[in-house]
Order: sequence, then C-alpha cells, then structure tokens
Amino acid sequence: MGRGTKILLWIVGIPVVVFGAMLIIGANISPEEKERQAAGIAIDECDKQVNDELSSINVRRFVRGACDKLRSDYRLKYGHDY
Repeated sequence: MGRGTKILLWIVGIPVVVFGAMLIIGANISPEEKERQAAGIAIDECDKQVNDELSSINVRRFVRGACDKLRSDYRLKYGHDY
C-alpha cells in the first residue's frame, strides 16, 4: 500500500468511525431522553424568537407567553427548570 492510499484511508476512515460511534451512542438514548432534548431545543428556539428585534413588540410578547408555557410544561414534566 502506498503512502497516498494510507492517507486516503485515514481521511475517509476517521469520519466513518466517528459517524458509527455517534450512531451507536444515539441508538442508546431512551425515547424519554429524546423527548426531553426536543423540549429543550423548542425552548431554545422560542427564546431566539423572543429576542428577534425585527419582530413587532406584540409578536414578541405573544412568543414570550408561549415560551413561558413551554418552560412551565418542562418544569412540571421533568421536575426542574430548563
């Protein structure tokens, strides 16, 4: 095997191994944990909308209320704040 072939194998092999490891780790996450993570992502996205200065004040107030509801639901379901 030439030097170029070895380098190519490393360049291709490392991402494949990392991707495989991520698949194995992701497969071991419980459905409840996936749901909790999705709720956290929804709260983060909601916060981005509240801080969007291009939105009108009324829209931002409405979104803030929705974010408060998401946080309240998260607290009730998981027993702690996000």
